[in-house]
Amino acid sequence: MGKSERSRPWWRRLLAALAPARPDGPERLASHHAAEVRLAEALERDARRLDRYPQAQTRVREGARRARERAQRVRQALEKSGHPVAEPGTAGGAEFPTTWDELRASVSELDRLSEVYLADAYALEHDSPDSAALLRELHRETVAEHRDLIWTLMQVPRIDPASTPPLAA
Repeated sequence: MGKSERSRPWWRRLLAALAPARPDGPERLASHHAAEVRLAEALERDARRLDRYPQAQTRVREGARRARERAQRVRQALEKSGHPVAEPGTAGGAEFPTTWDELRASVSELDRLSEVYLADAYALEHDSPDSAALLRELHRETVAEHRDLIWTLMQVPRIDPASTPPLAA
């Protein structure tokens, strides 16, 4: 133990030993890339089920496009840092009984992503200011996207359009 080490109080040395390791920026970015790709796929599935509601379908497809754009920006940041980028597997995701429930799950995922972007931006601020700036920007975008998707969700009836009987002629 060096002289500077001994001059620190015991509780500071203990705190330093117990503190979590510094966050690994590229790994966090890779998980964000995978989450955005999965979100885009889920929104595309949601949009396909909204064929009876063309305005809502257009808005949800637009949300999927923006999720793909966010994933691409994260991918570019990963490539710039030299971290390998693996495409996430296409998981079918959870099946929900109604389109409304599926869309609600996408809203929840957007909310979760928004919070994680901000938390990771603060965690990476010291070690990777460029990544932190990107994550703060993505946080702002996902907050706006969350608000827009909630508005769209409120325009879709809670009854599954696929399960309603056809109108009698």
